[in-house]
Amino acid sequence: MLSYLLAPRSTVLDLLEGDDDASVGPESATGWTVAWFEDPDLIEEIRTAILVDEAGEVEIALGVRRDGVTRSWSWAVDEDEKCVDDADGVVEVGDGESLADEDGAARELAAALGAPDEIRSALRELLAQRREPDSFVDRLATLTGLPAPSPPHPVRALVLSRTTPAATRLTGQIAATGLGDIALADLGDGWSGLLMLENPDLGPQLADAVGRFIAAQGLRSRKKRALLLWRGENGAAGFELHRGENLYAAHSWGTGWTDIVSAELSVRDAFAEELLVLAPDAPEHRPRLRSLMRADTRDRDPLAELVDLLDLPSDAIAVLDPGVDGTAAAPWDDPPVPLELLEPAGLGRFLRGLVTGRGLPPLAPRWVLRAYGALCASLSLLSALWAATKTLVVATDGAIVDQPTATAGDWIFLCVAVVATVVNAVIAAGSFLQARAAE
Repeated sequence: MLSYLLAPRSTVLDLLEGDDDASVGPESATGWTVAWFEDPDLIEEIRTAILVDEAGEVEIALGVRRDGVTRSWSWAVDEDEKCVDDADGVVEVGDGESLADEDGAARELAAALGAPDEIRSALRELLAQRREPDSFVDRLATLTGLPAPSPPHPVRALVLSRTTPAATRLTGQIAATGLGDIALADLGDGWSGLLMLENPDLGPQLADAVGRFIAAQGLRSRKKRALLLWRGENGAAGFELHRGENLYAAHSWGTGWTDIVSAELSVRDAFAEELLVLAPDAPEHRPRLRSLMRADTRDRDPLAELVDLLDLPSDAIAVLDPGVDGTAAAPWDDPPVPLELLEPAGLGRFLRGLVTGRGLPPLAPRWVLRAYGALCASLSLLSALWAATKTLVVATDGAIVDQPTATAGDWIFLCVAVVATVVNAVIAAGSFLQARAAE
């Protein structure tokens, strides 16, 4: 539930301290703090609030609290509704149309915000439009000067991993089929980077894909991670650390937002320890890394500082920040390192990755894959013997088994045995290859 609370940000953080799913955004110049949480009981002591809830993308519930009394409205998107007042002062909305619906809600909103008549008129018009939730809250914030309802969007994203360019290339090609254009950069010292040329807000999905590939390499890659570096609007920046299905650490600077679950210093120190897995030879950087994780803003570029502390290739920042304008096309103007635009993987590449275990996680634990591979290899050998027998039958026209001639059934059995031999051999080889990468 999205909430605008007329209270200092520090007060909101204290009230939501026990809700690990809550996040608190910035405070506006007029004293409103934006937050996301689920339990309205946590903010009972705040006397003035605006609450926006949604049921999927088809219905919105709006609540306005003034002097501790809440009045609420709900409506279906793009459908006309009407209000029915309850005796307890809570307004429910039903079917039909009434101008009083928008007037009442706009009047309460304007009163809570201390807004002038022209803003009240604009609010009434907004309510009458019955917009879908995201559009409604964005327009509400624009009209009233309330804080933005979400953190700044990433405008650039780069995923780093210490894997071979060939392996990273296949992972990037498979990911590009659904995430848009991706470029590969060989950063040296065993590091590769996948740069999002479009849809940088999908960087976490790319990092998840690379992290799953890393986990597919088994125990030998237990200290490897996929590191997402991103830059957002208005100077925001952050990182995420992935391996397998797990997100080991994530932090941002300059967004104005705080996730309650990661606000504790002990959690941020744990993030620093996770990051040190990437730099086992630099334990002396632990204090500075903890300081970086504990900060929400930084005078220096936090990503450049992070790359320096972890002894990552300095070209990573140059690839992430290709030009002054920061547009997606800028890396191709004057790339600091050679970039390879990846073609989305077709069905052939996908199947090859599935068979070999490169670019896709193994389908089962190592012992299961080895057992299944041994079974398929045995079946391949058995079908090969059948094929050899039927080949002799056909070659001798049945004489080797005292038949007057080779029958159609012999030809059919021969074809089936050959196909079974090839299929089982391919599956066995794929299982053994995947077992090498599995844990």
